[in-house]
Amino acid sequence: MRNRRWILALIAILLAAALIAAWLRLTPRLLAALPEAGALDVAPDAVLRLEFSQPMDRASVEERLALEPETAGRLEWPDERTLTFTPASPWPRGTTVQATLAAGARSALGLPLTSETSWSFAIRHIQLAYLWPADGPAQLYAIDVERGDVQQLTEGPAVIAFSPAPDGAAIYYAARNAQGGADLYRYERATDESTLLLDCGPALCSDLAAAPDGAWLAYTRQFYDAERLSESVEVWLLAPASGEVRLMSAEGGQARLPGWSPAGALAYYDVEDAAYVVVNAEGEMLARFPNGTGELGTWTPDGSSFIAPELYVQLTDTLQGPIGELANQPDDPANDDRVQVLTSHLLRYPLDGSPAEDLTLANILEDTAPALSPDGGWLAFARRYLDDARFTTGRQVWLMRPDGSDPRMLTNAPSDKHTAFAWHPDGSWLAVVRFNATTFTLPPEILLIHVETGEVLQLVSNAFSPQWLP
Repeated sequence: MRNRRWILALIAILLAAALIAAWLRLTPRLLAALPEAGALDVAPDAVLRLEFSQPMDRASVEERLALEPETAGRLEWPDERTLTFTPASPWPRGTTVQATLAAGARSALGLPLTSETSWSFAIRHIQLAYLWPADGPAQLYAIDVERGDVQQLTEGPAVIAFSPAPDGAAIYYAARNAQGGADLYRYERATDESTLLLDCGPALCSDLAAAPDGAWLAYTRQFYDAERLSESVEVWLLAPASGEVRLMSAEGGQARLPGWSPAGALAYYDVEDAAYVVVNAEGEMLARFPNGTGELGTWTPDGSSFIAPELYVQLTDTLQGPIGELANQPDDPANDDRVQVLTSHLLRYPLDGSPAEDLTLANILEDTAPALSPDGGWLAFARRYLDDARFTTGRQVWLMRPDGSDPRMLTNAPSDKHTAFAWHPDGSWLAVVRFNATTFTLPPEILLIHVETGEVLQLVSNAFSPQWLP
C-alpha cells in the first residue's frame, strides 16, 4: 500500500512537472524587439519589429503596445509571431522613442505575457559627411551639426569620392588601391563596417552617384592605356546587390559628372560630343543638351529639367585701343574696339526637348555651381562679376528662384570662392566649401549658411566635398 502511494505521488509530481514544462513552453515570450534597447543613431524611417515565441492573438498585442511620443503608423503581421509598426512619417530626428508592451497580451492559445517590457531607442540627428584632410590622404567623416559630434567612418587607403545611399543606411565611396587606381566600397552605418564592391585594378573609379531607388551606383572609370598612349574616362553603372556592371558612355571616350534625376534618369557630360547626355538605366537616350562648359549641373525635384552653366562671349563697355607694336601710336577713340569677355550663364534644359531657358538674366558675370533646394523653391549658385567696377577674384553665394527671379547675395567676401553647395534636407541651411582665391596656402573650409538670415557658421577646416546623410 505504501509503495502504491509513493508511485501515485511520483506520477503526480511528474504530471505537475509536465504541466509546468508545457506551460513554460507555451507561455508567450517577447524574443526580440527592434530597434534594440539603447540603440543610438537609428534611421528616421526605421520599422519597429516585435518577435514572439508563440503565435499571438493580434488584437491583444496591438492594444497593449504604446509609443512615447505618440506616433501614428501602420501595424502589420508578416506572420503569426511577428508584429511590425511602420510610422506614417519619419521618426523626428534627435527624438528618444519609448516603447512599451504591457503585460496581458495573449497567445493564440489564450496564455498571457506575464510581464511588461519597455525599451527605448534614439533617432539620429542630421549628419553632414565630408572628406578630411584636404592637404593629405583623406578619410570619410560625419558631423552631427546640432551636437558637434564628429565620427570617422573610414580608415585605410585615401578616400577620393563618396555618395550616400538614398535610404541613408550606407555610403558608397572610392578609395585608392596599390595599383594606382581606386576601388569602390560600401560602408554600412549600422555596423560601422566597409565592404569591397568593385576591384577596379589600375583604373581610377570615382565620381559616384547613387540612383534614387538604390538599384544602381553610377561612377566614372578613368584608365590609361600604355600601349595606345591614350586615356579614357567612361561612365559605368554598378548594381550593389548583384555586382552587375554596365558601360553607359562611349567605350574609350571621355565622359564625366554622372548625376541622377529624382525620376531615375542619368545625365553625364560627353566631352567629345560637347553635350550633356541623358539616358535611362538601360542605356536608352532620353535627351541631349549641347553645352560648352561641361560643369556640374542639378536636376529639378520633379526631374523635368536639368540646370547647368553655359559659356557666352559678351561685349563690355570697356574700349581697347591699339596693342602690341601699335600701342604707343596716336589713337583715335572712334576706332577702338569694345573688349570681349567670356561669361557663364545658368541654363535650364527641359527634358521634353523644349528650347533651353537662360536663368541668369544679367550680363558680364559668371554664374556656376547650381544647386536646387529640396522643394525646388530656391536655386543656389556661385556668382562673380566680370566688369571693371565689380570684378572680384572670388565667387559669392547667391540665391534666386528657379525662373531666375528674386536674386539675392548671401556672402560678400571678395577674395573667397564658394563651391560644392549641399542643401540641408529641410532647406534651411546650405553647406558650402570656401577657399581663398588669393592666398593659396590657406586651407578650404566647410561653412553652413542659413538661407533666411544669412548667418554663417564655420563647421570644419581643411575639409571638402560636403554631403548630407539621409
